Amino acid sequence: MSHRLVGISPGEADDHFFTGTTRSSSLGRLYGGQVAAQALTAADATVTSDRSVHSLHCYFIRMGEPGTPVDFHVERIRDGRGFSTRRVTASQDGRVILDLIASFHVPEPGREWNQHAAGPFELPPPGSGPKRLAYLADYLEFRSVVPGSGRGWQIQPFWFRASKALPEDPALHASLITYVSDLGILASGREPGRKEPLAVVASLDHSLWFHHQPNLNDWMLFSAEPVAHVGVRGMARGTFHDRQARLVASVAQEGLFRPARQAGSG
Repeated sequence: MSHRLVGISPGEADDHFFTGTTRSSSLGRLYGGQVAAQALTAADATVTSDRSVHSLHCYFIRMGEPGTPVDFHVERIRDGRGFSTRRVTASQDGRVILDLIASFHVPEPGREWNQHAAGPFELPPPGSGPKRLAYLADYLEFRSVVPGSGRGWQIQPFWFRASKALPEDPALHASLITYVSDLGILASGREPGRKEPLAVVASLDHSLWFHHQPNLNDWMLFSAEPVAHVGVRGMARGTFHDRQARLVASVAQEGLFRPARQAGSG
């Protein structure tokens, strides 16, 4: 199941090259979270098993074509005693669609402080997940904190977990968090209350920080909120908390919101 979701395999001749599968979509574009998750999986395959990803930053350069394989090239930037850095370029038909840089760290003992979640922190009843995410039911289970809240396209906060038991593979769980981190956060970056029609809506860049190793065999709460909207660019930030209210990961994304009257510019 996990390989079908992440959908990536190494190249035949070089461990720096990987191929990712995609499926057709009625949306007309490839979901950016899938490409980011596959890029992270490729990067992780080139580092030693004692290191886990602690941050990634990526730019969505072009819209990907659903149903077309994605080629991933991993560049080994650095391997130090405690950190490894990788850059991954994702391409379709020779055209770059995503550029990602990820840093991996050997865990070290030290002090710990976390921003714990403040309600709502009750697990909603079964069947309350966002209808927009029903197509992922074979892989992930969702429950909305405020079902039918009428906030437009924004679907956070929601709880989620794997639909079936996953192996205890930290890289896999980190890749799935990366996948989910792009679900609906773009809508959270729009100025609250704005309702004018938009001609172009697209993610520009995406950053993710891991504070603890996620475990998607248990429930995780994904929350998001707007930070700023200036001109045609809006920014949102989000958090992932486990059921102990512990902060597991943080995400930030900037998006493009171009009104219909400006569709022909730029």
